[in-house]
Amino acid sequence: FMGFWTWVFIIIAAAVVIAIVQAVNTSKRKHEMESKLKSLPDFNPTQQVMGCDGNSGLAVDEPRKKICLITNNGASVSQRIIYYKDIFSVELFEDGTSITKTVRSSQIGGAVVGGLLLGGVGALVGGLSGKTETSGKVKRIDLRLIVNDTNAPLHDVAFMNVEGKKDGIIYTQAIQVARRWHGI
Repeated sequence: FMGFWTWVFIIIAAAVVIAIVQAVNTSKRKHEMESKLKSLPDFNPTQQVMGCDGNSGLAVDEPRKKICLITNNGASVSQRIIYYKDIFSVELFEDGTSITKTVRSSQIGGAVVGGLLLGGVGALVGGLSGKTETSGKVKRIDLRLIVNDTNAPLHDVAFMNVEGKKDGIIYTQAIQVARRWHGI
């Protein structure tokens, strides 16, 4: 019969194998989305980000003022290209709680603030309002776009999906990137 330490080793080895397989699958899914972006006609991404889970991403074509919302459901990669003006709001979530929200209150107001003052990607900027809740640990950070599309008005991109301390390196890096994309 196998001893205690043999079982511990088997369990740890199985966990490592599962983690490696998940990492490889996530990497493959991200690569598939990046390849799809490169093949889109009339869309040249100047900035892009793929979610940490490999399920979704965003790309911005600044000269054309377009955004590509890209999704990988495992079986296929789909994308939607929208114009800046079709974004109603952008929200940053920690563990399902909204911490920052940007709302495009009006087309003209957003264009004046974003387009004239900041130019390019800045045309996405609307008004800022938000609340912050404090907790020692966070399991998930998501960016949600609400767009002018009655069939699929939401597009979420995960920036973190593993528990991390708020003062830890994983959380700090994830929230930095998520806040940058919230600003864009």
